[in-house]
Amino acid sequence: MYRVSVFFPWITIVLGLLAVGHKKISSRLLLLAGLTLVPLVLALGEYLPGYQFLRQLPLFSLTRGPSLVLVISAFALALLLPELISVINFKKISKKYFVVFTALFSITATVSVILYVYSRFSFLTVWHLLNTVTNNAFTASAFHTYSRDNLIFISISENVLVASISLLGTWIALTKLKRTLKWVVLITILSLDVL
Repeated sequence: MYRVSVFFPWITIVLGLLAVGHKKISSRLLLLAGLTLVPLVLALGEYLPGYQFLRQLPLFSLTRGPSLVLVISAFALALLLPELISVINFKKISKKYFVVFTALFSITATVSVILYVYSRFSFLTVWHLLNTVTNNAFTASAFHTYSRDNLIFISISENVLVASISLLGTWIALTKLKRTLKWVVLITILSLDVL
């Protein structure tokens, strides 16, 4: 049994881009955007320049790992999405933006379906090809085994598949559906996270 986790950062980024320049941007929206982005940067840990200095500060020295600050980002992101939806008037999005974003999200969904099918049916062929190209680096490595690499790829492709189809559905729901149906579709898509 596979567990698929749904995370909606891309729709938030798209909504953020659409919200830029709106007169309704509030200090609450800016605060939530900051509480989303700053922990994401801090989660880089030792790869972030100056992290050793930050690690000496009282608040940061209490945590065991830099990724723990992502909890703040997750909560802020959950509050940021409806805030962005309230700022944007989806009926006034130009046809050009609608076509560009719909095409982009459709391509993403199509590529994710192809990756998923590939991970289920053709992974062995490509794995052997890559192994040959790399002078048998995969078979010589204790880390790279066919079973492990296939499991990792299946897990990633399932997550990308669900997220990309959810993104496309969310975009169409926000821009084209009537108000009542829009919320039914959005709640259905968001509830996929429970599965």
